[in-house]
Amino acid sequence: MNIVKRLHLPFDSRLMGISFYIPFLLMTLTVTYTYASSGPDHIMNVAHLLEFLVCPCASMWSVYLFISYYEDEAAELLFTYPLPMMAHGLLRVCAFFILYATALGISIGLLSVTLKEVSLFQLLLLMIPQALVYSALGFVLMIGSRHPAFPLSIIGSYVAIKFFTKGSMIFPLYNIMSFSVDLQASPLLKTLAIKNTLIAGVLFVIGQYILGKRKLS
Repeated sequence: MNIVKRLHLPFDSRLMGISFYIPFLLMTLTVTYTYASSGPDHIMNVAHLLEFLVCPCASMWSVYLFISYYEDEAAELLFTYPLPMMAHGLLRVCAFFILYATALGISIGLLSVTLKEVSLFQLLLLMIPQALVYSALGFVLMIGSRHPAFPLSIIGSYVAIKFFTKGSMIFPLYNIMSFSVDLQASPLLKTLAIKNTLIAGVLFVIGQYILGKRKLS
């Protein structure tokens, strides 16, 4: 939070209401499930909770960070702050992603304690890049549409379809998730982590570019 406060940009968890706490709730539920359940599908279920609930929620903060920018034409005032455009967009989103990634990392650390066959490094390698993509996607869709319903519905629909199709060619869009059943970072999944990181970087740049253009228009 200190990074964001130093930027002197308006953000209050009350703006998001309960939505601000949903990611923390899902992380807590995932950790609780991990410790409370067992069975042959235990690890696969944990993987699904992380990939289809926890990681996509990274987009929520990126979306809600900009609600105040586009409500009641508040951007006319906000963009007059004596700050570079990067601080309004990319730096702001990244500051909150660091907070999100920290919470996710703590949750993953707790998971790795009970999932003896899964290493902490492998879990971080699989999940952090996925969360980063969703954060970047929420940012670029929110800046492009200026309305939270659009990015949230697009991301929610994407995740739901991918879950039900298991990433098959029925819905042949890029698979952000690994669909791992054992949470082992194979060479193929390591490549996926690199791709997700690169895609997130491109999306962040596009979002920042659109933000700069929208500010001038």
